[in-house]
Amino acid sequence: MTAPARRSASPRRILSVLRLHLAHPGTVLGWPLLVLLAVLAGNLVIWWLVLRGIGAERGGGDSGILLVGPGMLIVVFLFIGSIQATTATFGLALSYGATRRDHVLGSALAFAALSVLWAAIVVVLGVLEEATGGWGLGGALFLASPLDGPWHERFVVLLCSLLAAFALGGAAGAVFLRWRERGVTAFLLALGAAALAVVVVVALAGGRPVVADVLESAGTAGAAALLLVPAALLTVVGSLVLRRATPRG
Repeated sequence: MTAPARRSASPRRILSVLRLHLAHPGTVLGWPLLVLLAVLAGNLVIWWLVLRGIGAERGGGDSGILLVGPGMLIVVFLFIGSIQATTATFGLALSYGATRRDHVLGSALAFAALSVLWAAIVVVLGVLEEATGGWGLGGALFLASPLDGPWHERFVVLLCSLLAAFALGGAAGAVFLRWRERGVTAFLLALGAAALAVVVVVALAGGRPVVADVLESAGTAGAAALLLVPAALLTVVGSLVLRRATPRG
């Protein structure tokens, strides 16, 4: 008795998985945008209270008053969203006839498209922030470090950061499908321990000056591009885990 032939990836099925990810615009666009606007509104209130408390009209520039906010928060929010997206679409995609490989490729395509979209949105918000002089208060939210360079550099930093976040979320989602909550906890702890081990080894080997020189010569955009390496590795890890994952429900 011969084993059934393994189906190759199908462009039609891959696009079907892509459409599954984008089927609810409110989830991938509406809610994250509301979160960004809420963060902006909250920071504006805080900045206004700070300026009022010290009797200043605005911060930034030569005022010596630094008003900044978490402009990269969207990366964390979409990382969490990518975990939910992976777990929510996996079983549905398989029920529609997609293979596990189709789901991996379709998810990667969706995450790449969303990374481009959200990088562009945050860059546009940064342009508005610059044009309004820090929203009229001299603050920096979407222009705070590491987003304080020219717009094209900000786009690269955001794009690479989002691709890495989506890859990490996709891998964590795959681990959840295979080993549930404990697996995700162990996975994230293992990644954190591995990252810490690399830092310790580099420090003990006296490699910090070399790393600093490499990052400085690469520039902000070049340093951000290095995130594509772990992003690719995490995508492979997620693909391997999904081979034996069980759909929820």
